[in-house]
Amino acid sequence: MGCPELDELRSQARELGSMLAEKLRKSRELNEANGSPWSGNHTDYEPFLKHQLSAVTGSIEQHLAKHGCE
Repeated sequence: MGCPELDELRSQARELGSMLAEKLRKSRELNEANGSPWSGNHTDYEPFLKHQLSAVTGSIEQHLAKHGCE
């Protein structure tokens, strides 16, 4: 049986990853629509989402180390 807390943390990580991918996709599309190639410039939300994803990943690692659950 899975750990509900760990399942919630993993769900948050998946959601943040999806949001980040969506923001990057929209940024590329916007640049292409304006006629300029996408140069890898990030969106305003990219650093925030990456930080949030990193924090959740750290929480997952701490939880696994503390509880030993899978």
